[in-house]
Amino acid sequence: MLFKRPVNMKNFLFLFLLFICAACSKSAHLSVQTSYFTRESLASYYVETPDPLLINPPIEQRLIVTWSVPPYYLKQYDDLHLSIRIRFKNREEESLSILLTNPCGSYIYSLADARYFETKGLLTYKVDLVGGGNILEEWRHQLWHELILVGEDASSQESQ
Repeated sequence: MLFKRPVNMKNFLFLFLLFICAACSKSAHLSVQTSYFTRESLASYYVETPDPLLINPPIEQRLIVTWSVPPYYLKQYDDLHLSIRIRFKNREEESLSILLTNPCGSYIYSLADARYFETKGLLTYKVDLVGGGNILEEWRHQLWHELILVGEDASSQESQ
């Protein structure tokens, strides 16, 4: 016999729901993903209509940032914004700040054609949801780490 006394289904259901609620209590406010734009991204690829972009499709990589914050965040933090740091494969880095005016939305960073070839594409990224000078939530790519600058790089960084 597994149980010595009968299990009350109401208690079991209550504990199960409590566990589910506890597991889901932290809501993710940020979601970040990357995607490539290829010829398969074109509608004309599927409906087989003539399209010059099918012959010479653009080369593009996208960083898609989606947010969903409680509406009171917009009232509570007057400077609610996304701080985006992107590192490219050629070791350049770019920083962006996107002011949030709606509780939910998306931002698409597009790296296309000549700029894509110059930078060799996206390597890694970090997105912070910032309000009141504090980081409220952070999303890091698996390869993201703060750089440790040595030698000339460190002295040029300190002078800035």
